[in-house]
Amino acid sequence: QLEDLSVGGWGRAILGKIFPIGSKGESVYYAGGQGEQSYYNGDLYLFGQISAGSGFVQDFGVYTYQEFLGQGFYRISPDVLITARFRQQTVWNWSDHRQLILDADAGLRGYDANSFAGDNRIISNIECRLFPDFRLLAFAIGATLFYDIGTVWDQDTKIVKTRWHNAIGFGLRLYDPNSTGKNSVYRLDFAFNFDEMKFGSIIFTSNQLFSAFSKHIWRIPEIFGMEFDRE
Repeated sequence: QLEDLSVGGWGRAILGKIFPIGSKGESVYYAGGQGEQSYYNGDLYLFGQISAGSGFVQDFGVYTYQEFLGQGFYRISPDVLITARFRQQTVWNWSDHRQLILDADAGLRGYDANSFAGDNRIISNIECRLFPDFRLLAFAIGATLFYDIGTVWDQDTKIVKTRWHNAIGFGLRLYDPNSTGKNSVYRLDFAFNFDEMKFGSIIFTSNQLFSAFSKHIWRIPEIFGMEFDRE
């Protein structure tokens, strides 16, 4: 599949106010910023992004959020790609039901939904993606070997005392040659859960866990960290 790959830098600043709907919600001033940089030389691609934002009620911060995202790939050959993602997130003064979840949806394959939760999260994924010249009906066939590691912890816990969780596995991929983007892939993964020393549930979905690269694009203003509403 061929896709445009933008390389360079991008940044944005957000200044605004959160308005309540009727009598529900808070009236909060908000400030945030995001910066990202990428590099590509034909075989090696690197991308880094940092985001931070907070609401303010007088001199008290609410909805405070910070994130670092790093990803990249190295193309060994036209048929073999090593790609990795590292994501670190922290939240302060959010509602109790908004927590950072660590499970298969977050990137730790082989673990049940909502397995772990906390105010801080680190997740990293490494995949060796194989693209053999083979087709099944209208789909191109691919395969993946992967390793996932992650942890979550609360604000009153030191990172050196948190527990790390690991998974390793393999997967099959069906690529639709007539479309591009994350939803042009059907993913079937088998992950081994090191906490329980057994294979977890089989994962079948219509997108990649993460893309090998990111695009520098304009995005509408947002409150960083609102993704937790979907957990």
